[in-house]
Amino acid sequence: MIDVAVIIVSWNVRDYLPNCLRSVYAEFNRSKLRGEIWVVDNASTDGTVSLVTDLFPTLNLITNGHNPGFGAANNQGMRAAAVQKPRYYFLLNPDTLVRTGAISALVDRLDERPKAAMAGAR
Repeated sequence: MIDVAVIIVSWNVRDYLPNCLRSVYAEFNRSKLRGEIWVVDNASTDGTVSLVTDLFPTLNLITNGHNPGFGAANNQGMRAAAVQKPRYYFLLNPDTLVRTGAISALVDRLDERPKAAMAGAR
């Protein structure tokens, strides 16, 4: 079981994704949350997949041969992550940077409100 499954849908985001991934890993290391990342690539043509494979070889990478769309790819990532039985799913855009404490703050708020079904960052 893990605390957080981070799902990132990518499509031609080679220039953004590495910094996004580094920020998530930094937050996991700082907070001691148990988490894993799933990147679902929707048939990128800019080298995103090879870059992710080279820089983050232990990352959970799903490569689609076509672009099924953002929603379908998020669902695909959540289905793949479900085997780890995450307490929470965090859907993250690839062009974002996770600020220090952001994921742990979301987890803390959800833990404080067991009836809450979802939370969003501001």
